[in-house]
Amino acid sequence: MSATATAKLPALSLWEKLNLLFKLVVKAPPQILFNLIRCYTLITLRGISWQLYTHCMVLRFALHNLTPRQLQYISPPSQTSYTTWLKQRHARAARIAAHNPADKASAFLVSRLRQEVDVLPDGASSILWIGNRRRATKFVLFFHGGGYVSPALSGHMEWCANAYLLASPAARSGSEAGEEEVAVAVLQYTLCPDALYPTQLKQAVNALERLFALGVKPRQLVIGGDSAGGNLTAQVLGHLLRKHPAAREVTLAEPLAGAFMVSPLVSARNECWASVRRNGWTDMLSAGTTELVTRVVLDSAEGYRAEVQAKKGWAMPMDSDDTEGWFKGLDRVVKEVYVTVGEQEILRDQGVGLAEAMRCGNPGVGVKLELAKNEAHDWIFLEGESKMVEGDATKRMRAWFRGFESMSASTEVAPLTAPVPVTLPDSVEFLSDTQWKVLMALMDTVIPAVRIQDTPKAKNLDTSALNLPSAQYSDVAIKLRNAVSPLDPSAEILTAYLAERPSDNPVFSQVLKLILTNLPKQAARTANPPFHPQGWSSSPLWTLKSAFKSFTTLGKLAHIRSSAAFAPLTGFPAVPSAWVSGGASYPFEFVQFHQPGPDKTAPVEIATDVVIVGSGCGAGVVANRLAGELGPGVRVLVLEKGRHFDASHFPLSQTTGLAKAARQGTKFVEGIKVERVLFEEKKGKKVASGVKGTWTSRNGQKVNVVVRAKKVVVSCGTLWSPVVLMNSGLKHGVNKQQNPNIGKNLYLHPTNFVSGVFDEDIRPWEGGCLTSVVSDFEDLDKKGHGVKLEAMSMMPSFCFPFTPWLSGAEWKLFAAKYRHLNTFIAICRDRDAGHIYRDPVAGTPRINYTPSDFDRAHNLRGILELCRIVYAQGAREIIPGVAGFAPFVRQDGKDAAKEKKDFEKWLGKLKSHGNKPPLSPFASAHQMGTASGVNPMVTTMAIADWIGKGVAEDLRADGVAAKL
Repeated sequence: MSATATAKLPALSLWEKLNLLFKLVVKAPPQILFNLIRCYTLITLRGISWQLYTHCMVLRFALHNLTPRQLQYISPPSQTSYTTWLKQRHARAARIAAHNPADKASAFLVSRLRQEVDVLPDGASSILWIGNRRRATKFVLFFHGGGYVSPALSGHMEWCANAYLLASPAARSGSEAGEEEVAVAVLQYTLCPDALYPTQLKQAVNALERLFALGVKPRQLVIGGDSAGGNLTAQVLGHLLRKHPAAREVTLAEPLAGAFMVSPLVSARNECWASVRRNGWTDMLSAGTTELVTRVVLDSAEGYRAEVQAKKGWAMPMDSDDTEGWFKGLDRVVKEVYVTVGEQEILRDQGVGLAEAMRCGNPGVGVKLELAKNEAHDWIFLEGESKMVEGDATKRMRAWFRGFESMSASTEVAPLTAPVPVTLPDSVEFLSDTQWKVLMALMDTVIPAVRIQDTPKAKNLDTSALNLPSAQYSDVAIKLRNAVSPLDPSAEILTAYLAERPSDNPVFSQVLKLILTNLPKQAARTANPPFHPQGWSSSPLWTLKSAFKSFTTLGKLAHIRSSAAFAPLTGFPAVPSAWVSGGASYPFEFVQFHQPGPDKTAPVEIATDVVIVGSGCGAGVVANRLAGELGPGVRVLVLEKGRHFDASHFPLSQTTGLAKAARQGTKFVEGIKVERVLFEEKKGKKVASGVKGTWTSRNGQKVNVVVRAKKVVVSCGTLWSPVVLMNSGLKHGVNKQQNPNIGKNLYLHPTNFVSGVFDEDIRPWEGGCLTSVVSDFEDLDKKGHGVKLEAMSMMPSFCFPFTPWLSGAEWKLFAAKYRHLNTFIAICRDRDAGHIYRDPVAGTPRINYTPSDFDRAHNLRGILELCRIVYAQGAREIIPGVAGFAPFVRQDGKDAAKEKKDFEKWLGKLKSHGNKPPLSPFASAHQMGTASGVNPMVTTMAIADWIGKGVAEDLRADGVAAKL
């Protein structure tokens, strides 16, 4: 298991592979066939399903004959199974819904199955979400089985969808409005033998705390699992009753709604249970299998040996000296418990004993024991593997789960303790598998895994990682620990951070795909050169230098946004310490569209008085001006391409012009991409009469929309407004050519950066004074062009992508200094402009802009002055945001005059080095059509207010009366 949230296949030796091949090809067929023939009479008499029993015997062979490493080698990791199952289940539901529109459950799954992975703080475990957690009012925390040696399989995911998602009222009715929904959080835990007991318990507790941090209440939550997952459920319940020494304490404000355990393994003493002998020949499991689990998972774990000596029951509660006493007080922890076992399985008696132990002394807990006559071990999982939506075990689980009264409607919702997570949108897959592998190999070079090379000739060495001798690795670890001082992170966190790399992290891949989705596709596809990025930076070819900057910037940005170890290493909090749930959100309502007939290309037409394209500071001012002057007397419709997120996602109030406009009757549409403005002839003139676009619902349904309006306001930003106008065919001059001014005069306020690393504990996330500014250099040419020096937001994904990259290991060490870092910006008022043009293939905005020599000289002056400021502040290291230039590092004990002289000499070299593109990173402080020297929002809002007044005057002239 790598030190990230996704497992990789174990590297088997040649002997292990040959042994595995022999078992699968030579040994498996006759043994499986022999078991089926031998048990024919018994299975027939007992009425066990042959379809599922055949699957059962295949798994029996695998669990009984393969080593844990071999089993993991032939099984896809949990994350892979999850991703594959999502795609297949979504496609299956879509086919069913297309052929049978009345099948509401399939339509529901089509709208709810989206990939979402929530990496937990240890960096080695994660939550795989099934269902829409933002809409859910009822949650399941699911622990998969597999003896702690097998990953989660598609049968587990299918079970969760069929028994829990489809049990919700929303799935049965197909309604989108307000009915109770379910979301399942599948815990991807670390497998044995890479992690022994109680690692999985600690990860389960982390998952539980994560759900509570998301605002889930215990009364809304059911936990449970199968086999080893049932064991983990019992461990969690035991921990909630009496804290395990190695796990974080969890205090419940109220009991959990429920817990279920399917075929739970809760005893290591096979000799105590008659069902082990009675069903040992017919079950998926055998005594040897459970002994292997005990030996691999528990026997070598020091914590378990101490637990046995202390006669505690966290790991195996039915081996406790007082099983009834162990579960005493369970009513404080959970309201309902469901234990189900098959009559034909070896764990039958363990499940019965567990249910009885939980019943005794806990009259407040509803314990339901279900013995399935014709089932063996983990039958519901086998039904999931066979895609049986209405299997007997699945239907019984669904019925139990539906039996809960509403978990949310009758109780007051407490304030959130963390912002509601934002589901990432779908990315567009446009790279081939080969191209993606090449790209991820490059990313692994930019952000490499740093590992110990135990011996100079270590076998199975991962050559894609940075393998360091033990002494050198220890030196890196010491530097890393010093970088995050005064924190004292555990060795596990240090190791996890160094071992992180992009190809191991599914969130990195997801973030990278989303970034690439917004790039021109042809440009992204052609980025496939077979070179090492460190060589590109010194290449005489401009293209390779640009590729170096692009790839290193992408790698740094995606890594800092996806790293599971960065936050616990540096102390960066996932949630601001003063965050409170925003209660001031205006309850915006959004117009929904539905295709009126079978022709999916036919547009839906609506009419309004004014349509405003965009919802930013310009659009908001126009809407607010119209609402203030005319009120409900004018119909205003605001169209926005993006999605709305309320204050539960952000610590912000919403006292915006749009909220004021909404109170006066303004309507809103989210998810609509306006393609063009429509025109008509009126009194011999061509005037705007509306817009045309495509609306996409939150579940992916697309509808063409035409909005007819008396007035059209285009305010969708510097990038998109020109494209909409270009698409609209606006003509210019006698020859009626496209207006050449559209998209021109693009000013970006090009920005360079300077960072300082300080000895003091800065904790930059707590916020600098963003209103502080140095304006001494804003008029360097005596015509108003120059630079302002300002502080910047110190969120990691803001400040790190523009820092120099020298090597992967050095960048990881530099990023670890985050809590001692401050970064400042030099914002240039640019004299020389670029322009926007339309991508000829995708139709999206493209930018043509390179800072001119004139403007870059002003930026460079800002860099030099910022270095002087940071030096005066006492920074230990000064890092200018230019490529290929070493930072200035103060030396302890050096004479102050000599140090000052060295610093000025360093500044001279920096001035000569310069900030030429393409290597030196530039950012845009503002995207705008003017560069007036003031904040462009002020200019935009002033122009928008003037436009709003003019529109209101025109509407009054047309007979629209104010109704305030």
